[in-house]
Amino acid sequence: DKFTTWDNCKKELGGSFFNRLTSFDPETIKQRSVDNVKKLHNSPEYTYDSAKNASSCAGAMFKWTNALLNVYEKTLQIKPIREDLVQKEKRVKELNKLLEEQIAIYNKEKAILDKLEAEYREAKEEAFKLDSQINHCKVKLERAETLMQELPEEKVRWEISAKELENVLIALVGDCFISSACISYYGAFTGPYRENLVSKWVKGCQKLEIPVSSSFVLSDKMVDPIQIQKWNMYGLPSDSVSIDNGVLVTEGIRYPLMIDPQLQAAKWCERMLKDHCHKRQIPLRQYKAADSKLIGKMANSIKMGEFVLIEEVQEGLNAQLDPVLLKQTFQDITGRVLVHFDNQDMELDKNFGLYLSTKLPNPNFLPEVFIRTTVINFSVTELGLEEQLLGEVVSKEEPSIEEAKITLIREMSANKEELRKAEERILKELVSCDGDILESETLVETLTQSKKKAMTIKKSVEEAEVQKVQIDEARARYSSLALRGSILFFVIADLA
Repeated sequence: DKFTTWDNCKKELGGSFFNRLTSFDPETIKQRSVDNVKKLHNSPEYTYDSAKNASSCAGAMFKWTNALLNVYEKTLQIKPIREDLVQKEKRVKELNKLLEEQIAIYNKEKAILDKLEAEYREAKEEAFKLDSQINHCKVKLERAETLMQELPEEKVRWEISAKELENVLIALVGDCFISSACISYYGAFTGPYRENLVSKWVKGCQKLEIPVSSSFVLSDKMVDPIQIQKWNMYGLPSDSVSIDNGVLVTEGIRYPLMIDPQLQAAKWCERMLKDHCHKRQIPLRQYKAADSKLIGKMANSIKMGEFVLIEEVQEGLNAQLDPVLLKQTFQDITGRVLVHFDNQDMELDKNFGLYLSTKLPNPNFLPEVFIRTTVINFSVTELGLEEQLLGEVVSKEEPSIEEAKITLIREMSANKEELRKAEERILKELVSCDGDILESETLVETLTQSKKKAMTIKKSVEEAEVQKVQIDEARARYSSLALRGSILFFVIADLA
C-alpha cells in the first residue's frame, strides 16, 4: 500500500529511526502489523541471507523483526498470566488495605485492653492492700481484745501506783532528807531513841514547811518488801529495828560497823554474803580484828574484789585500814581506781565489800570511828528475841513446821520477786513501745506471756499466804514460851 512505498520507507529511515528502534516497546505492536510481517517472513524469497545479501542493514532488520515476532508470541502467551498477576496484585493491595484497617482496629482494641489490664492490676493491688488492711485490723482487734482481757488488773494496780507515786513525789524532799539523816546518824542508837529522833526531824520539816511523810518509816522509803523478806530468809529478825539496821548496812555509803553482842548480825551477814559470793563464785573472807596478818589478807581481798567480814572489833580501829574505810581512792593515767594500802598503790575492785562487827554490848567508840564507819546497833530487841526464840523452840519441838516455814519463806520470796519482775517487764514493754501499741506483735506476746506467768505466780503466792497462816497458827502454840524467854532475858540484862 501507499505506506510501504520506497519513498515512505526512506522518510522512516531518516531522522531518529535508530533511537526509535532501541526504545521500541514490543507490547505496542498491533496484530495487523504482526500479520503483515509474518506474510513477509513466510515468503520463501525473504530470508536472512537474501536480506543480508541485499544490504547489511536489511539483514539486521530481518533479525530485529524476527525477534519482535518471537517477543510478541511470548507476550501473547504470558498475557493471561500478567493479567492474572495484575488482578492478584490488585487483590493484594485490597487485602493489604484491609490488613492495615484490621491492624488499626487491633491496635485500638489492644490499647483498650492494655488500659483495662492496667486498671485490673491497680484494682487487684488495691484489693490486696484492702485485704491486708482488713487482716491487719483483725490482728489489731485481736491484740486489743487480748490486752483488754489480760491487763484489767494492771490498770487498777497502775492507778494505785500512780496515786502512791504522786504522794511520794510530794514528800520526796523531806523523806530524802530524813532518810539521809537516819543512815548517817541514828544507827548507834536503840529503837525508842531512833523513833524520838525521827519524830523530831519530821516535826522540824513540818515547821519549816518542807513536804514530808507524817508517818515516816525508813524501810518503806529505802527497800521493797521482797528485799526485806529475803533478809528474813537469811536470818534477820522481822522487827522494825532489825529491818532498819538492814537498810543501814546495805544502803550506807560508809562501811558498816555492827554492834552485835548476840551475833545475830554476824549470822545474817554471813548467810547473805555467802549467797552473793556463791553467785559470783568467790569465797567470803572472815577475819579477826586482832589477826596480825589482817592487813596483808585485806590487800589481797581488795585486789580480788571479795567480801570481807572483820569480826571482834574493839573500841579502836587499826589506823592502817583508814585508806579503805575513808575510801581515799585516786585514778591513774589508764583510769583505774587505786588506793594506797599496805604501803603500795593497788587497784580497788568495784565489787569489794567490807563489813565489821563487835561483840561489845556497849562500846565506847572514839569519834573517829563514827567518821570512818556507819555504826549500827544490832543489840537484840524484845520482839526480835521473841521471834528467834520461837524459831528455836519450834525447831526443837516440831522441826517439820519450822522447816516448812523456812521453805515457804524462800518460795514466797522467789515468787514475789518473779511477780515483781513480770509486772515491771509489762510496764517496761508498754513504755518502750513507740507509736501504736497494737502494731507490735512482740510487745503483745510479751505482755500476754508475762501476764500469764504473773497470774500463775500470783496464784502460788496466794496459796503460800494461806500456808503461811496455817504454819503461823501452828507456831503460835509456842509463842507464850518464846515471850517468857524474851522477858526473862531482858530482866536479867537489866539486873546486870
